[in-house]
Amino acid sequence: MANCDEGECAQALARAVEARNRILSICSELDQIRKDQSAHRALAMLLVAAAVMMLAAALALLTLPWPFNLLAAIPAAVAAGLLIAFGVQMGIVASLQQAAIDAVQRLGAARAELDAAVATVMDECDAECWALVDLDQPACDAEAEAEGKRTSDTTRVASAGR
Repeated sequence: MANCDEGECAQALARAVEARNRILSICSELDQIRKDQSAHRALAMLLVAAAVMMLAAALALLTLPWPFNLLAAIPAAVAAGLLIAFGVQMGIVASLQQAAIDAVQRLGAARAELDAAVATVMDECDAECWALVDLDQPACDAEAEAEGKRTSDTTRVASAGR
């Protein structure tokens, strides 16, 4: 029976577990970023719709005789405020997009780290030790959506023939 709890094998197994956990954590973070982006985009669109309605009201008030047409300034000012709020929301969406890009880069690094750890496990550990930890690459839902397709829960990174 192989001793999986000592030496290079134990260290390689631990690195594989740490890398896989880091991937799962980043996947969760990426999923939350995508949800936040969707919420802020929806709010931004709501603000634009409200601004358009206020501008329509302002135009309607402009048809009134003087001095009542001066009331058009009120919905016009509200529309301006709504458009400023729209700009703020789109700025938040842009910052979330940058956070998503950063998370995807970290995810790539974590995946490479898991690949290296799995290769070390295959080299340093007997086959009996391989089943002690999950050596599969976890798939992120956000990644699958970004690629326009759904993937299975895991993709095998290590071949059994090694």
